[in-house]
Amino acid sequence: MAAYELSRGVTQICPAGMTLAAEQLLKICQMAAAHRTARKPGAELAGVNLEGPFLSEVKKGAQNGTWLQKPRLPRLEALIEASGGLVKLVSVVPELEGIDFIREASKRVTVSVAHNHPLIRFVN
Repeated sequence: MAAYELSRGVTQICPAGMTLAAEQLLKICQMAAAHRTARKPGAELAGVNLEGPFLSEVKKGAQNGTWLQKPRLPRLEALIEASGGLVKLVSVVPELEGIDFIREASKRVTVSVAHNHPLIRFVN
């Protein structure tokens, strides 16, 4: 993927992952770290975008509901660690007990409020 993107003029990538089983997400993060360490030719891997698993069943879109989970810092921290710090963006549905998660996670990554109900209002 990195070689293809560079062949099209893209110099940096931050690929997005789908909501997958916990073991698969961990492996993807480990593979991202290994790819960066290997310094293979192609677009630079600038980060990893976790579109899931912290989404809701109600507004999951194309995500597999089997592996959705409530936002939990230990889970995110394990993925950041496995990626060697490459997790840069995480999507979260704040109505799933996510406000405290967002406050803490935003100290380490960019948090995207995603797949939520459009009428929900949030207060800092």
